[in-house]
Amino acid sequence: MKERKSFSRNFKLAAVKKVVEQGMSAAEVARELGIWASLIHNWRKAFEADGT
Repeated sequence: MKERKSFSRNFKLAAVKKVVEQGMSAAEVARELGIWASLIHNWRKAFEADGT
């Protein structure tokens, strides 16, 4: 079984900023970083909820 990977807050924030500030799609950023686009969507919702 594959080990679950965790990402730092800074990594998550940088990924979300590419979507919000640079206008990239979550799919583009995900492909670039080798992660699932759904992770970026979830992180964006979480950052918006806590006001980051």
